[in-house]
Amino acid sequence: MCLISVPVQADGPAWWRMSDEDTTILITGTVHILPQGLDWQRDDLSTIIENATLMIQEFDDEQGQPAVILPLTMKYGMLPAGGSLTAIIGEERFNRLVKATEGKVPAIVLDRMRPWLAATTASVMELVQAGYDPESGVDKILQGMAQAAGVPIEGFETAEEQIKMLASMEGEDAVALFQATSDQDVDAGAEMEKLVSVWLSGDMEALAATTMEEMGQYPAVMETLLYARNRNWASQTEKLLDRPGTIVIAVGAAHLAGEQSLIDLLQSRGYSIERY
Repeated sequence: MCLISVPVQADGPAWWRMSDEDTTILITGTVHILPQGLDWQRDDLSTIIENATLMIQEFDDEQGQPAVILPLTMKYGMLPAGGSLTAIIGEERFNRLVKATEGKVPAIVLDRMRPWLAATTASVMELVQAGYDPESGVDKILQGMAQAAGVPIEGFETAEEQIKMLASMEGEDAVALFQATSDQDVDAGAEMEKLVSVWLSGDMEALAATTMEEMGQYPAVMETLLYARNRNWASQTEKLLDRPGTIVIAVGAAHLAGEQSLIDLLQSRGYSIERY
């Protein structure tokens, strides 16, 4: 297991700005789980949030509450009666999954999970064991700052839309999602450390390369998790220009890197976007 050695000082995550006569949109990428105490905030971040009139995240603060997430996870994350994860991903992968969870999730429970939930569960557990904390994720921190400043938070998606999207992948695509989310041949902590280091550097070419290295061999996963959502979000971002004020958009960093990213799509639609 990889122990965290990400440097606490770096150039900082990338930000972009696009605007018209009465609206400024600031866009930044997030990492959903980070080590406690990691220094990633730019010096003027508090001022940016306090001056914002709206924050957009993948989904809003209410949608992220356990009372919303847990029932949806049970609805879309568990196989129908008689279903078996072992039958979908194979006995070898399943046995390695059981080992990866170190007995904290009974095998009988894992076997009832859809591939996306089993892989996510195992990956988060491994990252937590390596010293990462979901409560230290950028989304959580920005959400708390916006709430403290009285800035309303809206979402590009609902929690149900996001979870249903994961559950929609079946057959070979479901196995590909499992592999992409929980590659059991690599150390999740080491992979996350590499991602966080690149994100902190603000080098979007390197971040795009890292994303392709991890998921590029799974085209269906890239289309479902990134590209289709980016197209949806680009259309929503265009509409935000009709709302006067300063709007902060904070979504997963992989959505902002490379071809077919949110930034790339907005630029292809004729918008001028500059690093901020």
